[in-house]
Amino acid sequence: MSAETAEYPFTHEMYKDMLSRFLDMGYCFSFFEDATELLDSGDPFILLRHDIDFDLRHLVPLLEIEQQLGIRSTVFIQVRSEFYNPFCYPESQIIADLVSAGHRIGLHCDCELYPVETDPEVVAYYCQRERQLLESWFEIDIGIVSFHRPAKNVLSADRSITGGVPHTYLPLFTKSMTYCSDSTGEWRFGHPLDLQATADRRPLQILVHPVWWQNKNQSPQETLDMFVRQSGKRLQIDLAKCISPHRGS
Repeated sequence: MSAETAEYPFTHEMYKDMLSRFLDMGYCFSFFEDATELLDSGDPFILLRHDIDFDLRHLVPLLEIEQQLGIRSTVFIQVRSEFYNPFCYPESQIIADLVSAGHRIGLHCDCELYPVETDPEVVAYYCQRERQLLESWFEIDIGIVSFHRPAKNVLSADRSITGGVPHTYLPLFTKSMTYCSDSTGEWRFGHPLDLQATADRRPLQILVHPVWWQNKNQSPQETLDMFVRQSGKRLQIDLAKCISPHRGS
């Protein structure tokens, strides 16, 4: 466990503490579509982003904390995840509930699932198809895309690669403001509260992967091991329901 993790453990308690301290510093939390206007205003703001890679259930306690603090975030959902299905219950109910609570949905697109190579038109085609699935099912508009495990050519592309819809790695969101991420269970660019940008009250984009945030402090590997155990238990429960003799064939 790193010194940073020991000082700032990835716990629900620490998550609430971090957000509360940003509020105390005068930061507001807003959406990607408001970034240009907020940058012009000069007011300190945060674009809080959740990329869902493993399980939507991990998001629920974080959203409850945000609700308590009056904060809204943008949740990026995969359509073709190996770990969850946004169209199945209870996943679809979690998404419907967070939309009703005032949070926003973005598309979390995994370009590695497609033969995209370096052709932005191909990436745009598949992004549009995935966006349409989420928009149709949840009856919402999706105006922002994030990429899962993006290649360099995708990271540096303009909005044509997503069919005209902005993506979270545009210079507007990474150069005009400071970007930080808890990818792999560590703050890759320093803890958000320790950044010089925060001390100067400059705007931030903070990427949070809910899987890393748990009730107790543990290493990233311990968190992944727990995820595997929990997933196995849920699978056993679902299998038992599926083969119950009281259900029809």
